[in-house]
Amino acid sequence: SEGKMFIGPSGKIFDRLLQNAEIQRQDIYITNLIKCYLPKCRRPSKKEIEQCSAYLDKEIEFIDPQIIVTLGFHATRYIFKKYNLNRPPKKEYKNLFGKQFHINNRIIFPVRHPTAILFNPEKEEIVQENYNLISKLLS
Repeated sequence: SEGKMFIGPSGKIFDRLLQNAEIQRQDIYITNLIKCYLPKCRRPSKKEIEQCSAYLDKEIEFIDPQIIVTLGFHATRYIFKKYNLNRPPKKEYKNLFGKQFHINNRIIFPVRHPTAILFNPEKEEIVQENYNLISKLLS
């Protein structure tokens, strides 16, 4: 499992969301904003984000994706900053989930991080709807 992203309970949820949306893991490129393991599901520090973001920028430059799906607050905030998109106050990022933003011939599509479902199982239905929209964007 080393080197594979989204393993454990979050990974099971992520795989289920993908499977229900008929998205094959091997058909998408998955990466993380933070490249190192964060123990106990803790949030990344500002310093960790700054240290790792250059790697993500290089990945985006190399892969040149048409669609960037951001999982959760930190990835969404970073990508919105990178592309100079209007960033809402911290508590309002949840209002961005499931919406498309077009910039530089790319679609930015924020969704909740799968870990959110571990803490709020009632969110799974709306998150699944978002993943179903990702599937439509990919087809």
